[in-house]
Amino acid sequence: MLRLRLATLLALVTLTATGLLTAVVPAGQAAAPRVDGTDVPNRTDVVRAIPGLKGVALGRFANRTLSYYDGVCSTWERVDGTSGKEFGGVSTTGDRAVSARVIQFPSKAAARRLLATFRAFVRECGQHWAGVDTAVQAVRLPKLGDQRVAFRTTETFAPEKNLPNRNHLTAAVRQGKRLLVLTVELPDRVRTAPFVRLARVAARKMG
Repeated sequence: MLRLRLATLLALVTLTATGLLTAVVPAGQAAAPRVDGTDVPNRTDVVRAIPGLKGVALGRFANRTLSYYDGVCSTWERVDGTSGKEFGGVSTTGDRAVSARVIQFPSKAAARRLLATFRAFVRECGQHWAGVDTAVQAVRLPKLGDQRVAFRTTETFAPEKNLPNRNHLTAAVRQGKRLLVLTVELPDRVRTAPFVRLARVAARKMG
């Protein structure tokens, strides 16, 4: 009788422990590592690829928020991932900037859906009004990550404002559950080759 009670007690303890472990880590899944500072480029990476950003104050900080296209060309929605880091900065004159953001999402499917919104933006928003005349042009990228898309954005102000165009080049790259969004702004048209060099480094580091 004593042996039977001990066996029953041991079985209950084992089942309880197993249930707790299952609740913490779903079957077949290991806890995904969080995005950290090594997953984004650093100052040397940025300046080596694009010397025009040398004078910009750059830093690394936590940021897990992604802006994504949701069907209206002039506005972007926001969503939070489970973790994220960003490296970047803006010049004092506001005409030079870089942002390299890596964000992790709960699943590959979620990351795929968000990557698809960038493709839709390029497809649907070639010429639109976002407070200023805005043109979007697709840019071809070499193979980076599992999925990728890149585009130029040129903002043209009304002549009476006497302001120069704003020129951005952006890439979104998915690797598993993670998305890298890299954007560079320069006073003149951002050259593709240097941008791609930086995108390669960023994609390699994103994990």
